[in-house]
Amino acid sequence: MEPNTADPREIAELFWETSASRVAVACSAGPDSLAALSLLANATRRRNRTLVAFHIDHGWRGTAAAEADAAVVLSVASSLSLSMAYATSIPPAHGSPEMRARVGRYLALTELCIQFDIQEIVTAHHADDQIETRLVAILRQSRPSAFEGIRSSRALSKGIVLRRPFLHTTRDKLREFAPYEALHDPTNDDVRLTRNAIRHNIIAHIPDPTRLEAALSRLANVAKRIGEFAKDEASTHACARVIDEGLLQVDIASWSRLSPLARDAVLEHATSDDSTFPRWTPGRRELLDSAVGVRNLVASSGAPRKQRIIVEGPHAYFDVFEPIAAHLERTTDHEFIFSWGQRRVSVRWAGRGAPIHQVEIAPVRPGLRLESGERLIDAFRRTAVPRVWRARLPVVLSGGVAVTFAGMIPRKCEEPSATMKVIEGPAWPNWPGR
Repeated sequence: MEPNTADPREIAELFWETSASRVAVACSAGPDSLAALSLLANATRRRNRTLVAFHIDHGWRGTAAAEADAAVVLSVASSLSLSMAYATSIPPAHGSPEMRARVGRYLALTELCIQFDIQEIVTAHHADDQIETRLVAILRQSRPSAFEGIRSSRALSKGIVLRRPFLHTTRDKLREFAPYEALHDPTNDDVRLTRNAIRHNIIAHIPDPTRLEAALSRLANVAKRIGEFAKDEASTHACARVIDEGLLQVDIASWSRLSPLARDAVLEHATSDDSTFPRWTPGRRELLDSAVGVRNLVASSGAPRKQRIIVEGPHAYFDVFEPIAAHLERTTDHEFIFSWGQRRVSVRWAGRGAPIHQVEIAPVRPGLRLESGERLIDAFRRTAVPRVWRARLPVVLSGGVAVTFAGMIPRKCEEPSATMKVIEGPAWPNWPGR
């Protein structure tokens, strides 16, 4: 199918020929998603398929607006004899408003799919969305693969596929089938958001958007070929790997031999399964480029979620660092267990000093001292704890004094007040002093 030419009804009929048996449509109460729901519902009446509507509240517009949106989706779903399920988005703490909404939405949709045994989730992305996505990639100087735009399908989770069957029709054609109840979302008019600014300030003033779409499609094909060449080069120099949550290790010598595009491909591949990393851009890649030829470097930016570059020996580290708060899970008379990032850690308390309820688990911070009086920074140096790990380790505090950290026994403490070990998740790294 060629973009801008497909009849949405034909798309809906073709969709069911290759669909799973249990499908949901993500509905926002807007005209695009409700049109997709109506088209797919009408096309499935002659088939043995299950179709439901999923609605996600992003929490942007207040309780009254959220309830009105949910009521519209429920009304349209009921008129089509479909079930409807509702969930609230829980977005990540950091990122642009659009990124946080997108991540929170797909996490909530995934949970609904698992709950209702849905195998495919459909969104109403269309050809106009594709134009916007490619223009956003240009403005952000994104990696080559981003210029390919919105994919027609991808795995959302194990056993759950996200499909976008309406990419080959336009917004106007799709909205011809929108039910009258569909609402206009005023956040779509907020030009402070990148997509809205592109839609209202650029695309709206182009006389023939089809020519723009064709030009962007050709650019996407070129970018795809460039990306494939870069991946081939990167595959021979697998010089980057994630060694902990939000921590990437790069071999500087191998890195220096790669082209800039291949470096982007290496980073994208190495961090593809770790959601703690930001989207790789040329600017962030250039931070790692600054490590080439440098013997020692510690540079950081951003708050509260810092991005640090640390060079030690033959390796450079890109660290998406955020002070981790411990979550206490269970206590006994002599032991308490808490979560620390990806880890569950056991701390055994010998009963000396403060009662257990006065003990605190906290990130390392400047000025801390051990029970022996030794500065924590000196203990790190003495025991050869690499700089990249120092701020990542939890310490057991009693009255502002560090009792122990990461399973280490401080000097002059033959009978330490506490010992610490990982009982679930990645083990602490083995540095020379352990």
